[in-house]
Amino acid sequence: MRGAPPGWPADLRAPGSDEWIEEATKWLLDLLPGEYRTHAVLRKYPVLLARLALASIQGSLAQARAAWSRVRVEEKAFMPPPAIEEAISMLEREGAHFVSREREVTLVLEALERALLLPGA
Repeated sequence: MRGAPPGWPADLRAPGSDEWIEEATKWLLDLLPGEYRTHAVLRKYPVLLARLALASIQGSLAQARAAWSRVRVEEKAFMPPPAIEEAISMLEREGAHFVSREREVTLVLEALERALLLPGA
């Protein structure tokens, strides 16, 4: 692949460039809790790593959406209206970030799948 597809992470080399899989592995590990770095299987099999990163991002997106839908009701006894609106704005920004990150991780996963498909699979 010559250039990066639209939505590709800006801080990651395009698929097919030298050492892009190693860089993608490091990038994916940065998206996950630090404990994931201790598992050699994730460095050895970056497709698995990408799937776990995608699941983590999707979980974070679902949590942000759930919090957004409940914040007005659940926090009205604990926060003044301006603070609730601030929280809603924050959750909207975080949700947009997670949607963008989900797209990036999906593209990295798809590129890794193409690059690392086992013969005969």
